Amino acid sequence: MELTDFYKLAYQASMGMSHLLANSHAEEYFYKEFDLVAEISKNDLLENIHPEKIIYRIYLDKSKELGIEAELVWQSAVMSAEIYPPQKEKLMEFWEYTLSYVNFARNRENNRLFSIDEIDSFQDMIRMHNYPLLHHSEIYRNNYKPSYRLIHEDVIEKYLKEYYVK
Repeated sequence: MELTDFYKLAYQASMGMSHLLANSHAEEYFYKEFDLVAEISKNDLLENIHPEKIIYRIYLDKSKELGIEAELVWQSAVMSAEIYPPQKEKLMEFWEYTLSYVNFARNRENNRLFSIDEIDSFQDMIRMHNYPLLHHSEIYRNNYKPSYRLIHEDVIEKYLKEYYVK
């Protein structure tokens, strides 16, 4: 994972999915993506990405494998965006928390994942751009082929409970 990917995790946990829904083609893109995703998954259906366990990534491949209709996933994402508005102050809080991990993270050879200069440069960039939405790094996209939407726990409880046990 690159710094961008750690930041994106904090961004999604705090800002939710409203940015995606602002795109007038979001629904069309979703259905194309759902149609193209493989039906065999290494992912769990849901991955918690929020410290308070209220925002999850729902993986499209696992949804498809379990027979969850695309319409249910789409509507769940839309409802989640409506009940969880963006929270920039949470973004800054979650990013600081994430940075505390990143500052101490080591690889298998016990080397730092990122130099202090890399972290400082990245910090300067996101501050200068007022904590923007960023895409996954190319390395992350190539290794994980992410295909998911964000879902609020209340929506899971109401519409997806039969597919997921905490």
